[in-house]
Amino acid sequence: MDIICATAASCNVKLYITSSYRRPGSIVLGAIVPPADMSNHKIGHAIDMNVVYGESDTLCNGKCLGGKQPTDVKCFIDKIKSEELRWGGDFSTKDPVHIDDGYNRNKDNYKEVYAKIQEEC
Repeated sequence: MDIICATAASCNVKLYITSSYRRPGSIVLGAIVPPADMSNHKIGHAIDMNVVYGESDTLCNGKCLGGKQPTDVKCFIDKIKSEELRWGGDFSTKDPVHIDDGYNRNKDNYKEVYAKIQEEC
């Protein structure tokens, strides 16, 4: 989150986090895409967000994020991608409100962290 927050500040935007850690089996109301079985949300490695930009604090939601982005919002998304984070707008099933670190690409590591979190939560 430190990288995400610093990136937002450097692009003069604020983030409205709509989702982060999700307990297994939780219902995701208003989901843009169905939750993945190995979702990074289930291990606390993903957020969903809207971006607030401009002097009038305009909200850039999923439709805005997935379309022609205002300059400051584009700055944020471009910098996030250069930080080796994944933006859901680049996924084959678009999820433009999503950012994660790709932890679920290593199935064994993911399962280990998932099991540990389930023990402790």
